[in-house]
Amino acid sequence: MKVFICIFASILGLTIGNPAGIGGGHGLIGGGAHGGGGLIGGGGHGQGYDERPDPFHFQYGVHDDKYYTDFSEVRSGDEAGNIKGEYHVHLPDGRIQHVIYHADGN
Repeated sequence: MKVFICIFASILGLTIGNPAGIGGGHGLIGGGAHGGGGLIGGGGHGQGYDERPDPFHFQYGVHDDKYYTDFSEVRSGDEAGNIKGEYHVHLPDGRIQHVIYHADGN
């Protein structure tokens, strides 16, 4: 009888408890009151993942006379996933490569 109670308590603990960091629901499968999942399915805090990209802008450049290094880039993106930018590189033979690009969010 004691063995049965220990096994029953262990199974009950598995079906009610949540491992740390996994979902917000209850049980091994499914959701729960907060929309999260247990070990399988769901997860998070009841909201879906927002797949829209965040707008950004960055630029950088390197100029080093000792090693004849000279290049830079400017890039920006919007919440629709459109990216535009440009970069230039001073090539070893003295030419300058300048590229302007645009990528849509598709």
